[in-house]
Amino acid sequence: MICLFVVDPGSHTGVAQGRFWEEGSIAERIASRSHFKTTTLEGPDLKQVRELWWMWREFMMECRRAGLPYEIIFEDFILTRLKSSKREGLSPVRITAMFLGYREGLADGYESAGFGPAFVQKVIFQQPSDAFSFATDDRLREWGLWLPGKDHEHEREATSHLCLRLNKRSHLR
Repeated sequence: MICLFVVDPGSHTGVAQGRFWEEGSIAERIASRSHFKTTTLEGPDLKQVRELWWMWREFMMECRRAGLPYEIIFEDFILTRLKSSKREGLSPVRITAMFLGYREGLADGYESAGFGPAFVQKVIFQQPSDAFSFATDDRLREWGLWLPGKDHEHEREATSHLCLRLNKRSHLR
């Protein structure tokens, strides 16, 4: 079993998380899900980062207590063209950078206080096009992971990345 925590950062940050078997077809592994949940974080970037940090920490600790390996995956953001000059266009970059800095800062504080070396989980980055071409809307429906409505758009995107990572892990074994 593997624990996956996936983030689609932005002005509305989608999060998908759960535990999955690593055997069988992608449909069987997705059907095996437990502790699966999604959410959308909203508000100022720093507020989202703090919420995201506590969600990640709680998730990581639950996986550790269960003796399960875990990964954190972020949708990568590459600015290919400027569609507008609105600041929210760079929100994915800010959320990701702030989250990474927040984690490193906490680790530095832990170490400088004399508690020993801190472990900071490596973040895995995935391209949006890879996730959305693998975990299409039709496949999410087929796998029972479709969340209807505009309100769940970012959670669906995070879920697509979760499915892609679960599929990639089968090729890593």
